[in-house]
Amino acid sequence: MKIRVGSLPRLIERRLDKQVSGLGLGVFRIAYGCVLLLEVMQLYYFRQFFFDPIPYVSPRASDLTLGFHLWFVAIACLILGLFTRPAAIVNYGFTLTSFSRFTAYEYHHDYILIGVNFLLIFLPLGRCLSLDRLIEKRRLRKEPSLAESSRTVSVLAYEVPVFVGVALVYFDSVVYKVFSPMWITGLGLWQPASAPYATFFDWSWLLDRQLLMRALGVLVILFEAVFIVLMWFRKARVPLLIFGVGFHLAILLVLALPLFALGVASLFLLLVPAGWWEVLVGRRGASLPADECRHIAVLSKRSNPLAAHAVIGFLALVVLSQGLCLLASPPLARLTEPVRNTRVYEAWCAAARILLGVHAHAVFMDARYGPNSSQFAVVHVNAQGDETWLPVVTSRGHASVYSTGRQQVYWMHRVNGGELRRDRMEDGIRRLTAFWAHKHGVDLRDAVFLIRVRHLKKAQGWEAGLLRRQKEQPWVTAGTAKWSDWHFSLDTPNLPVPPTPS
Repeated sequence: MKIRVGSLPRLIERRLDKQVSGLGLGVFRIAYGCVLLLEVMQLYYFRQFFFDPIPYVSPRASDLTLGFHLWFVAIACLILGLFTRPAAIVNYGFTLTSFSRFTAYEYHHDYILIGVNFLLIFLPLGRCLSLDRLIEKRRLRKEPSLAESSRTVSVLAYEVPVFVGVALVYFDSVVYKVFSPMWITGLGLWQPASAPYATFFDWSWLLDRQLLMRALGVLVILFEAVFIVLMWFRKARVPLLIFGVGFHLAILLVLALPLFALGVASLFLLLVPAGWWEVLVGRRGASLPADECRHIAVLSKRSNPLAAHAVIGFLALVVLSQGLCLLASPPLARLTEPVRNTRVYEAWCAAARILLGVHAHAVFMDARYGPNSSQFAVVHVNAQGDETWLPVVTSRGHASVYSTGRQQVYWMHRVNGGELRRDRMEDGIRRLTAFWAHKHGVDLRDAVFLIRVRHLKKAQGWEAGLLRRQKEQPWVTAGTAKWSDWHFSLDTPNLPVPPTPS
């Protein structure tokens, strides 16, 4: 079906006017709010690590505790649906001072959080499953003359967050994937899951099924490519929902990115047909009033051209910004280099990232999941000679509790990187040892840590048992990190040079 440009405002008006149950939006608000709360709780626990020049040793001038507590209150209000819109505004304000400002500690979930947190300000989140609704009902009982607000919402309230937080992300990501040797050969899932530092557990029994892993890798590319089109068709949403939730639950189980997986899965809840939530409520004996039921899936006769143009303007801005990010993708990077080096381009992309979370999504690529040629670990040795592995990696090389989400990306891709370099490791190890020592009562007037390193085999196409062999590689002591009278030093005379590939 051809869509004329002149008819676009009317099409958006029709979707604005189409009213569906707001129950699903309430479920999404609760689920997404819980994921956001966990993400901010992680920031709070590691706040000295992220924000102090040297954790606890050289603290920042201002204490962030009060700010985090206010942020927790705002997120709790979002989850409960209490003062929902003011809470969303406060939440977005804190987003701009944290996720939007990260550089060394950013990861791809941040971009989704920024964009969705912006949209929360405008979505009618408090119409169902909220304390705001209960407060309104109580007020109506006292003043019967007041009219009760509708419990239905525009269908666009469901579609726009999915478009911004999932569809555009997938579309941008798939452009990188189709030019990736790892992904185009079907190894885009297998190779990251075969890197021990990227996983919590050994899934070799599944990874060793070559045909299955290659098929799933190709299926992910196809899914991400067609999602941006199929999401607008009602009949396609349930299949998209099933595959999307399954895909991100697999990320949750296999890779050390649990909050990213849960965050995207919460957005997929918006693909659940709105009527299903009504059926669920009805089965529990809490059916909607008859006048509300008549609004469900019915086009209103009242058009709102101003709102339609506002939605069009916002979507055009987001699509244009994401399109500009694509200029850096493999097929266009060389041709568009003069444009990308201009101040206008750089300023636009920076503003789009900070305000709306629009960014290039070259994630899960070959360079990061080769796997790395080497892997390091830090081990504390006390006066009795007892060793304690700091929880970045386990003795088997798997990700540990200090290496999830943004910490996973920081340690394994920015500090460790493709090859170990002392200049890159020093600040990270200083931060890690200072933070861990404070949490575990270790005196930094005299503390010794061993730096252990092992080689990893570069993936050269599919290989049965690769993850098991990675974990069997021996650790060697490459040097020491010492704290003496609160002063840090790193000595790595035996930091090995990665072996030349045969």
